Amino acid sequence: MSVPEVCMATLVMGSPSYIAGALVMAYSVRKHCGTGTVPFHTVCIVDRAMPGLEALHLAFDRVVPVDRIRAEPLGKRWKRYGAHYDDWIDSCLTKLHVFNLHELGYHKVVLVDADVLVVNDRFTEVLSAPAPSGICSDEANKLGGRPTHFRALKTGDKVPSASLKSALVTSYGMRGCLMVLPTGAEHFQQCIDQVALESSDKEGYVGKCGDPKCNAGPDEWLISLQFRNEWRHLDESFCCRHWQAEESGIEPISIHFVTDKPWDAACKDQWPDFDIWLNYARDCLCDLRKSDDKSQSKLRALQDAIEVCEKRKPRLAPKLRDTRPKEARGVRKPATRNAEVEDWFKRRAAESSAHSVNNKDDGGSYSAKRRNRRRKSCSKS
Repeated sequence: MSVPEVCMATLVMGSPSYIAGALVMAYSVRKHCGTGTVPFHTVCIVDRAMPGLEALHLAFDRVVPVDRIRAEPLGKRWKRYGAHYDDWIDSCLTKLHVFNLHELGYHKVVLVDADVLVVNDRFTEVLSAPAPSGICSDEANKLGGRPTHFRALKTGDKVPSASLKSALVTSYGMRGCLMVLPTGAEHFQQCIDQVALESSDKEGYVGKCGDPKCNAGPDEWLISLQFRNEWRHLDESFCCRHWQAEESGIEPISIHFVTDKPWDAACKDQWPDFDIWLNYARDCLCDLRKSDDKSQSKLRALQDAIEVCEKRKPRLAPKLRDTRPKEARGVRKPATRNAEVEDWFKRRAAESSAHSVNNKDDGGSYSAKRRNRRRKSCSKS
């Protein structure tokens, strides 16, 4: 099998339920990028200790088992989101293994979180983006490099050092949900050496990683600084939250399920974007069954995830899923949605599962009153 220079990679570790997320993510990538002009492979980097890995071989060109890389996180901890990251935050640097994909012949990797769903053909553009590229999360809407010069960065713009610094302190740095990175052993080793500068007393830990003054996670902090003077910006529409896209008036290219996951049985709320994910999951299951008629037992995780999503009571949650740090809230006034974006949400609502179509309150949009109530309840939690 000839190896293209570019690969689309994700990391799976922690709960085996993430296998379902990774399968659907890979399917959405093939659906929207498979006919593009840039050849690529899909690669899944996975914790070798995780059970049920057979399904990943059905959806990915390469499955790469790795050992976890553990480090003590030093960044700010958001107590109300502890349940979402406490079981994996110490191992988040496992994603550094993407730099070692040069050993398989890849020169550039598009790193996508397993809880991302591609919904637009424009996602193919990231395959041509220079490495490193990513979404700068500077919530002041991107400082143009001088204290008196504010302007929104555009895709392809070089990220000014002032923007990166602001993004690390107040938000997520370069967002870890989508990064275009160069491969190379030197990048892997430089990151490991940086973490090892501050030793950890915990057995098997490389060291400590992060900055107590920063909101960015250890992985985002480390990779952001590794390429601090080289980053190119990607527009936030390339990977954003469903409600964020709706408020800002942008058509999402991919949707990021930041906190609540469609496949998580512990989540009791049926969000509008869950129905979009469910449609892709059903199509993914059919597609994988066609490719392997003996795949029934291998796809148990995906089948379970679909059942969880279908059985969840179809209702809108009373609270906003707002994961922005308090310092960043209210910085930018939401734009009014234009007709084109409104049509996008209507199309997605029409394509969603029967229960959301029949329930008029489960469409893709929220009233301004509901959005304000959801935002206020989140800021108090």
